[in-house]
Amino acid sequence: MLLSILALSLLWGTSLNAASLIMSFFVNLPPATFPIQVCRTAAREIHAQATAYKQCAARQMLACDRDLDEAVRKESARSKWAHEQNIARLELAESLHR
Repeated sequence: MLLSILALSLLWGTSLNAASLIMSFFVNLPPATFPIQVCRTAAREIHAQATAYKQCAARQMLACDRDLDEAVRKESARSKWAHEQNIARLELAESLHR
């Protein structure tokens, strides 16, 4: 009988409810809604940060596109100028060779 009472006491003592009850004397447990509130707050913050990142990336992409377009325009102008210079040099060389 004594062993049965001891076994039942150990079984009850290791259950989650009993463990929570015993631990509540030593550790202040937050209310059950606290983790839910924390997760919701974290989800809202993650969503806000993701939106801010998307907007920042879009602004940077526009700036990169503008810079790339400007670089292409400058390189095209430089290439055209170099082409014209080469034609002028060839014409000069041909006129001197004649």
